[in-house]
Amino acid sequence: MMERKILFIKVEDEYWLSRPSSMFGGWARSLWFKRNMGVQKVSIASYDYWQELKNEHGILVCSEEDGEIIVKPLVETA
Repeated sequence: MMERKILFIKVEDEYWLSRPSSMFGGWARSLWFKRNMGVQKVSIASYDYWQELKNEHGILVCSEEDGEIIVKPLVETA
């Protein structure tokens, strides 16, 4: 069983993903996220902007477990 997770930040009606480590990986991640969240557009945040968004809005997790899409807040451990 493969579990897939993507971290994102939602600001009003805009969805933000962190900058990907590779172009192909970012493209595939973006397509999966759009399809499973039912959105047409996602934005990519630079590292610094991601930190700002994280502090203001918090991070959410979109995961697929056994074919079910689950969205929940990220629980960060110190």
